[in-house]
Amino acid sequence: MNILIVSHLDPDGIFSAHMLKTRYLSSGSHQVKVIFSNWHSFGIPEDVSFLKIFEEADEIFVIDLGTELEQILLENGWAEEGKKVIHIDHHPTNLVFLDKRKILSPRLPGGFIISENLDINWSPQNCAAGITYLKLVEMAKEGKFGYGGVDTKDLPLLSWLPVWAFLGIHADVAVSTEGGQEVISSLREYFPSLSCDWFQESMKGFEDLGGEVRVPLPSLIGRFFNVPRKVVFDKGPILALKACEEIDQLRDFSVLLREDPSLDVEAPSAALLRNFDTIFTKEVFRIIKEEDYHLYDFTTHGYVFLKHRWNLGADIARLLSRRYSKGMIGINFGLQEIELGNGRNPQKAPVKWDLGKVFSSVRLFNDAPCLSGGGHPNAAAISFEKGTPPLAVLNMIEAEFRKIEPRRGA
Repeated sequence: MNILIVSHLDPDGIFSAHMLKTRYLSSGSHQVKVIFSNWHSFGIPEDVSFLKIFEEADEIFVIDLGTELEQILLENGWAEEGKKVIHIDHHPTNLVFLDKRKILSPRLPGGFIISENLDINWSPQNCAAGITYLKLVEMAKEGKFGYGGVDTKDLPLLSWLPVWAFLGIHADVAVSTEGGQEVISSLREYFPSLSCDWFQESMKGFEDLGGEVRVPLPSLIGRFFNVPRKVVFDKGPILALKACEEIDQLRDFSVLLREDPSLDVEAPSAALLRNFDTIFTKEVFRIIKEEDYHLYDFTTHGYVFLKHRWNLGADIARLLSRRYSKGMIGINFGLQEIELGNGRNPQKAPVKWDLGKVFSSVRLFNDAPCLSGGGHPNAAAISFEKGTPPLAVLNMIEAEFRKIEPRRGA
């Protein structure tokens, strides 16, 4: 069989794609191709339908790329053409799933029936890696990989796959969700190694202003897989996926946590992740220390404008949101192709606003120059055409902000 996996390029999407790819390759003569979303936009890449691998694919997995109406209609079109499409996602949506076959949408009040070839696996109470792992267990029980009717703990899911599900749940901050907790409890029951001290210990990491703090090891590992896409963009997830394969061979994450030439030569891609993180973190702290940005500080939130060739607006916004205890939007005008904004709400902010909802609204009501926008309530992204004036960006976001949450207007 020819399997095509189209996934988001964050750690959650990378780990999900890796689990699926590894599971299929281990169970027979499958051809598996992984394609990641574009670094500057969210959703299925526009050219995917024109690729040869798409034409040859028997099954298509769409992972962690949103559950918007347009995307479901696109996937349903593929399914009606005879493709088997498996949709895996956890992002907020205004669609209502009445059952496996019928969906309601505010834009299609009568709803629509989806093809039997489209299998939607959506839950806002989990992350993509958690849902992917549950789907793999379900498929294995059904005999998909030649092991029908066996108990979960006896499934030969390759002993390292549960580790990636565990890390994905931590990396996507889904540990406190109902679904995330359920998966973690199941993983620890069947794979006791996930409860060992190695996973529970904390490592020193750069997660706050002013120096090092204690960071849970799973969260730290997830960050290593997140940084490359911010520095080398579309090449980043390809490097990270290769690092997953190398770590599988080693059965050891030590290559990420310390310099060791004997490990580095066996896992050069994983060693590169560690180096990327070191360089990237130093640059983020340089910008913060030297205040190499322009801050527009409003009552309930703020905007941070910066010009840098790396995509580090989210990291600057996150750190400053903690400093000022309010939501921050980091807008980077130094990227080559677009102008990108990343919003973050700190956990202890006295006033929180739904970043994903605001950014989606900007996208819907400003066709140009806004290219894309959306995400989660506390973490979202928005992109604009290159050359859009900074204050125009601010005004577009503020206009939608006041529509959605007028009582908290700037």
